[in-house]
Amino acid sequence: MMTPIGHAFVNYLQLPVAIQPLQYCDASQDLEAKKKRVTPVESVNSTKEEEKEVAVAVAVERALEQFKSDGPRLQRIFSLLGSPLIKTPSLLASFVDSLSVMCASPQMKWTELNLSIRAQDATHLAALIGDSTIHADDSLCNKLQTVLACVMTVPSNKLAILHALIDQTSELGVRIATELDQIYKIIGPCKPTIRKFADHRWTIDQAKQNTLLRKIEFVHCVVTKMIDNHIRNVHVNTNANEEEKTKQEKSNAFAKTQSIFQKACVNATEQQQALRLFEVCNRNLEPLWKALDLCLTMFGFVPKDKFAVKKMSVDSCDMKLESGISMLAATSEEETARMSWLLLRFKPLLLTFFLLHDFYHVDLHTKSSPEEMEFELESQLANAYLLECHKYFLDFTDRHRHIFNLLIAQNPILLTGIPRQQQQQSPPKQLFHGNDTKNDNGKLGPFAALLWHPKRVLDLENKKKYLHLGFDVLRRECFGYDPSQLFSPKTNLEVRRDQLFNDSFCQMKLWTKQELMNRLSIRFIGEEGVDASGLTREWYCQMTKSMFDPSYALFIPAGDNNNIFQPNPHSSFNSDHIENFKFVGLFVAKAIFDGQTLEAYFSRPFLKHILHVQPTWEDLQSLDYTHYKNLKWMLENPIAGLVDLDFTYEIEKMGTIEKVELKPHGDKLPVTDSNKREFVELISDSKMTKLVKDQIDAFLKGFHILIPHWLTSIFTWSELDLLICGMPEIDIVDWQNNTQYFGRYTKDSPQIKWFWETVQEMDKEEQALLLQFMTGTSRMPLGGFASLPGFQIHSSSQTDETLPSAHTCFNQLDLPTYSTKEVLKKKLSLAIRECSQGFGFV
Repeated sequence: MMTPIGHAFVNYLQLPVAIQPLQYCDASQDLEAKKKRVTPVESVNSTKEEEKEVAVAVAVERALEQFKSDGPRLQRIFSLLGSPLIKTPSLLASFVDSLSVMCASPQMKWTELNLSIRAQDATHLAALIGDSTIHADDSLCNKLQTVLACVMTVPSNKLAILHALIDQTSELGVRIATELDQIYKIIGPCKPTIRKFADHRWTIDQAKQNTLLRKIEFVHCVVTKMIDNHIRNVHVNTNANEEEKTKQEKSNAFAKTQSIFQKACVNATEQQQALRLFEVCNRNLEPLWKALDLCLTMFGFVPKDKFAVKKMSVDSCDMKLESGISMLAATSEEETARMSWLLLRFKPLLLTFFLLHDFYHVDLHTKSSPEEMEFELESQLANAYLLECHKYFLDFTDRHRHIFNLLIAQNPILLTGIPRQQQQQSPPKQLFHGNDTKNDNGKLGPFAALLWHPKRVLDLENKKKYLHLGFDVLRRECFGYDPSQLFSPKTNLEVRRDQLFNDSFCQMKLWTKQELMNRLSIRFIGEEGVDASGLTREWYCQMTKSMFDPSYALFIPAGDNNNIFQPNPHSSFNSDHIENFKFVGLFVAKAIFDGQTLEAYFSRPFLKHILHVQPTWEDLQSLDYTHYKNLKWMLENPIAGLVDLDFTYEIEKMGTIEKVELKPHGDKLPVTDSNKREFVELISDSKMTKLVKDQIDAFLKGFHILIPHWLTSIFTWSELDLLICGMPEIDIVDWQNNTQYFGRYTKDSPQIKWFWETVQEMDKEEQALLLQFMTGTSRMPLGGFASLPGFQIHSSSQTDETLPSAHTCFNQLDLPTYSTKEVLKKKLSLAIRECSQGFGFV
């Protein structure tokens, strides 16, 4: 039977009963299928059913033909959107249901008839987009989507709805910003503890946030579809050699060019229109983002390992505060309150912020490094305002990186997206995405843009989540299916213990990529052990020792530190050294791919080369500290009359001394105060890069057989070191007991107490980065910190604006006399993450 509201529509529009069959059409069906169902069939032998269908189709066509001459009929039905009766959930559902059937009818020729709706009706229709009743019902969402898709085929309707939405989001933004400002005025200046946050009993309207998010989702979807290539410029490139063409060919080429430019102009007009709408929408919400920024500054850093939290669903932001707190198994009431605040109160606003400011548009198939992504984005953003939005996005996410890291650690789906298996079982809900046919299996989470942030704002553990997801993508590309859903195949490797390196090398170099991606099954020849993962771990351990074996001449200790290794510039003593380096690169990549850790502590310059990052001259400290000190003195002091150097250097090779030019005719170019910076950079680059270029290239060739550069480019060199070697277990008490203090510092100095309190509050990753910053390696000394030669903290007369500096060869930290613990914590965190050269240069 027809729904009651359907009868009302028929009577209200004075349509014949013949339109009733349309009330039962599936609004999600393809329009072509509907046309086939109602198209008259001219056949002499037609059945009675076919004749009936023809009659119904003709009647419907005649009924809807009235819209050509009677436009107010259509306006009358949309005017019901503003009726108080439609606010009733049951009537609203029935109304949208019937309206979707009528709008999707093939006889409702929106474009041909230019069926327009009034501005107030567009406002009421836009209001439904954020309606909680519709959002709670997937079927109703789809039907409203059908109505919107049909109505917005008329350009005037699309603009009317978008303008109405922008006005509504602006009003919502003002209301939410007012609430945030009030919260900050009450709580912010007091700098309360987390316990006091809960005691204030303040709240923020979740319904407003969710409504704003849904409306912005719709605006973002429509606007980006109006703009080619995701709000980026369209570059029309026509290369034609006019001189070699005949007159006819020239005429054809000219006509073709004209059509291209005409299309470009049409697209440009639509782009400009969409860009204006986007800019107005974002500018209206700028006060909201400033208010949100202020509120987020009320939270300090919380170590990740202080939380033992359970996973929450994607829609957990809509839960009540009390039920959200019960799902968090935090170690204290304060930490639970903080996490509840972050997850349940700010999440919709943060998602809205990302929708309007994230221009990366990345997915699982994005294969660019952060630097490549940033360069491409900044060069292609359509106008200065978009570039301004992008820079604000980078600053905002950098300023509140700890909040985003905590949110992702709590709910990894925010970064990696819904798992592939879960998508296949229950496809994710799509709100008003029109006819977007993009494969959802390739989508990442809403915070995925942080992976390509140029300042690498994500923590190592969160980046590893994406790394493992990338490995799954590589497996699917290689195998043609998802191997995780089937029995995991194994690749057998049989080796002799006394020939471990050579046996492994001879077999692995013949493996296919599929065999390299399989799990290993190790058998030591002459032994009866069965590999249940124990033999694999032992093979990785013994192989690490073998590749540093001096008899292979592949690596040498870096400087005076026998625990850190650098490629040997004289590895050519080994006739197979290039192939061996390629194998070592493959071995290290295989260890990362399998999640195995190695006791392979490489030098900082070499780790940077693995990431395709050019080392700076300051990195020379980790290789030759004496030479580094001399170069530093040259840069800081006048050298006229004191230094007699030219642009050459001497190197010992095969027992003889060779002079190498740093630049053409370098032996005739003296080093002066005006060119000493160039000399320092050239000689440092020669020692760290050029002398071992062949070895580095061979290592990278083997490494990238299994792991491409785009997948490791999200890591810093210090994070790559932890990825290869694993996270050390650091005994903070032992560290503190074996530290010496110099200058104005003693163990009772306020700065020293603040320092150790800050170290205690750090998570394991930050403690490892600090150890790496001060000693040059994340490796714990075998005999504890007592075996380290003179671990020291020196006082520095620098101001609060200066970062701590380190001298890794002496295990020395120069710590400025900071005025407060907060300043010390901020500067120390910044130094170990962003200025990890450790030389005091910022």
